[in-house]
Amino acid sequence: MRYTLAIEYADSRPLAVTLRLDAVSAALLGFLLGGGVAAADGGYFPESWAWTAALTLVPATVILIAGGGTRLRRLDLAFLGLLLAFGCWTLLSATWSPSTTSAVFEAQRTLAYLGVVLLALLVVEKRTAPLLLGGCLAGITAVAGYALLTRLLPGRFASFDTIAGYRLSDPVGYWNGLGIYAAMGVLLAVGFLARAERTASRAAAAALPVVLVTTLYFTYSRGAWIALAAGFAVAVAFDPTRLRLLLASLVVAPWCVAALWLASRSEALTTQGSSFADARSQGRTLLLELAALTLASSAAGLTLALLDRRFEAFALARRVFAGVLIVVALAGIGVVWAQKGSPVSLAQSAWTRFRSTPIQSSADLNSRLFDLSANGRIDHWRVAWDDFTAHPVVGQGAGTFAASWAQRRPVPLKVQNAHSLYLENLDELGVVGLALLVGFLAVPAVAAVRTRRAVVFPGAIAASAAYLVHAAADWDWELPGVTIVALLAGVSLLACARGATASVARTRRDLVVLPLAVAGTALALVSVLGAVPLGRSRDAVDASRWAAAVSAAHDAERWAPWSSEPLRLLGEAQLGAGDVTGARVSFQKAVRKDPDSWLLWLDLALASNGSERGAALERVQILNPLSPQLKQLLAG
Repeated sequence: MRYTLAIEYADSRPLAVTLRLDAVSAALLGFLLGGGVAAADGGYFPESWAWTAALTLVPATVILIAGGGTRLRRLDLAFLGLLLAFGCWTLLSATWSPSTTSAVFEAQRTLAYLGVVLLALLVVEKRTAPLLLGGCLAGITAVAGYALLTRLLPGRFASFDTIAGYRLSDPVGYWNGLGIYAAMGVLLAVGFLARAERTASRAAAAALPVVLVTTLYFTYSRGAWIALAAGFAVAVAFDPTRLRLLLASLVVAPWCVAALWLASRSEALTTQGSSFADARSQGRTLLLELAALTLASSAAGLTLALLDRRFEAFALARRVFAGVLIVVALAGIGVVWAQKGSPVSLAQSAWTRFRSTPIQSSADLNSRLFDLSANGRIDHWRVAWDDFTAHPVVGQGAGTFAASWAQRRPVPLKVQNAHSLYLENLDELGVVGLALLVGFLAVPAVAAVRTRRAVVFPGAIAASAAYLVHAAADWDWELPGVTIVALLAGVSLLACARGATASVARTRRDLVVLPLAVAGTALALVSVLGAVPLGRSRDAVDASRWAAAVSAAHDAERWAPWSSEPLRLLGEAQLGAGDVTGARVSFQKAVRKDPDSWLLWLDLALASNGSERGAALERVQILNPLSPQLKQLLAG
């Protein structure tokens, strides 16, 4: 996909300007997918999935029809095939799931992931894989930088609210999601600093960790820090030039540590209930300090790039450096052992604290980073495991954990996901679903074995590992803006492995992939036609614009007849407008589509009287016995 533009001057001397559209498209694709989806509330809502699927599958289909794109290899097809099989299994679970609505929604999200993977595999080649990840890193930095500015410049980039958690989350919408998102950015940046071929690229990469680490800090996400450490450890373990990676991390570490120290000492930015004036003053000061640290980190990275060849040339220098690192590591282990106890006692203490009740008393959020409590996750995992043991092979159906939790939760805490990608898939899709998912996630690891010398290797393997670790204790899969970063990291590894695997002839590839892409595109476009009015209806209900909500809900129902969600929104809009009879009819239709939704039965009770109201409340009592809304209605 290279195009040459020849320009003739008056002296007839041709000036050939080579436009590498493949390089530009790879970088732009990484930026738009790595940053754009995350900026849209993390891609959490159905309209985001639908648009992501459509805007990736349509160009992918056009490329396939035109006979363009790269030649896919067997690992590429394995990656696509396992994801497609997982999506089909998710959709098939609608046949045995109590909630067709939830199963189809889950399949639609997977369709978006399929579109991202297919388009990236077609556009990205071995030589443009670094540009894909570089664009992705730029998108992450843009989103994380905006998030950080909402804290440092309160009132200008976001409303000032120190009561509702005061944990950085916008624009992703979830603090732990933003945390792992920034952590993957840190790992990509350090990887580029260690391996990038151009000096300017390494200097630019060195400038980014200060912003990304500070953003991560203000999310107060403990899991993201653990995932960051795990991802870095995996990269060091498998990187054949690990000394360069360690040296790169040491070059940016002092500036990142200084940024964290300055941020932790800004009391108005780390304490709930702070005044707007204090937050604004300390935020501006910290912003200037971070700017200076960013420049210093970039200068350090530039110095490393200039001296790197000399470091590689002298074996003695590398050996001395390695010896110093080993001595420091052993000394650190000895100090921790003497102060805190043996590794066994530390593990036992950590497990005890993990199972304990979280600390709730302090308004200073700095203390949260040292609280190892699971924050209720063990209860979520226990419910998911119990469901799995009841349906071990096929699960109870995609997207059904929320209903199971509402019915059997030990505390009145509203939870939508099991806070574990793997346990939730065991619960909802059984052993078959988990095997397909794990197989899909493992394909880039196979490619990584063959690409250890590639520029993208340390950053891509570290970001992928961090995502896999973090997803074990959170709901990253439900945040496409976060998951897409891991998918692009996997695609970059696959692209770099293509030289070592047999290619699939373009005609054979098109015969297999093109029909699937066409079918996926059709499904994506239908999803857009249903999801867009669904989002408009939801927004209109929130704004009490009842007529607009009714109209949009009818449009959504027309294109998504399988879903109970348009009927729920229609009923709520009718109820708000005073049409109680119409609302009751809408809720009755909705519960027939989704009979295990306690929320629909509660809505039906609100729109009913007499025995029908009593029957609906009884159903709510069964499906959600700890519902505070139910207690209010029964008390009234």
